[in-house]
Amino acid sequence: MSCPPNIWSGLRQQYDLFCKDSEAGRGGLDDAAAMARVAALFGLPKRMKTLATGGAPTPSLDLEFAKRLCRHLEASFVNSYGTTET
Repeated sequence: MSCPPNIWSGLRQQYDLFCKDSEAGRGGLDDAAAMARVAALFGLPKRMKTLATGGAPTPSLDLEFAKRLCRHLEASFVNSYGTTET
């Protein structure tokens, strides 16, 4: 599945919201639980095999988040931005 940078940004913002409540002592989620919650948005566990970003440059924070999410999903990750230019 390929996602443009704005999708990765939205997923990272969702993750941040899950963690933010935890930091504020409002019963939020720890890192692993927040990552699992975001991963659940992709459906059944371990179903995704490869995720990609492309179409525009992906900001570094979103790119790092995408890589972490892929590790959690045990999926490959490809940054395909610029492939048509090469």
